[in-house]
Amino acid sequence: MPTGSAVALRMRRSGATETDIALALGIEVDAVPAALQVATAELTALRRPDDAI
Repeated sequence: MPTGSAVALRMRRSGATETDIALALGIEVDAVPAALQVATAELTALRRPDDAI
């Protein structure tokens, strides 16, 4: 999992705002929901490697 994705998920879990996550990742606030969606999909794929093939 890319570092930015891991950071985004950890920040969301700890209660960070979308603005905080955007600042940490260097992205626009409007892009945070999509970034979190991608990060969640990456984590899911890592948890089920057989399904990701």
